[in-house]
Amino acid sequence: DGQQAQECGRFFRATLTWQNIEGSTDLDMHMICPECQQEVYFNKKQCRCTGKPWHLQLDLDDLGHRENSEENIWLEKISDNYNLVYELKVKLYSGCRVPFTVIFRREGHPDHMY
Repeated sequence: DGQQAQECGRFFRATLTWQNIEGSTDLDMHMICPECQQEVYFNKKQCRCTGKPWHLQLDLDDLGHRENSEENIWLEKISDNYNLVYELKVKLYSGCRVPFTVIFRREGHPDHMY
C-alpha cells in the first residue's frame, strides 16, 4: 500500500493519484528500468534487478474503485550509472478520462508535481 511505498521508497518514489468522479476509472503507471529494460506495471510489479538497490517495485491501488486512488513506484537507490533515463507513462486502463497528478520524490531534493 501507500504506507509501504512511503517506508520503502526512501530514495526515489513516483506517486500517481486521481479521483474517481464518474464511476470506476483505473489509471496505470508504467516505468521502464534503464538497467534491465523491464517495464514495471500492473502485470509486472518488479523489474529483473531483484536484490539490487535500484530494483523498481510497484504498489497498486484497488483498481480504481476508491474515490481517491493511488499507485506508487519506488526504488531504494538510483543506479550508479547516472547517464540512465527513467521513463514514466500513465495509461488509462479502463473508465473515463480523469485529471491526475504525478509527484516525484527524491531524497535530498524538493518534490516535483505534474
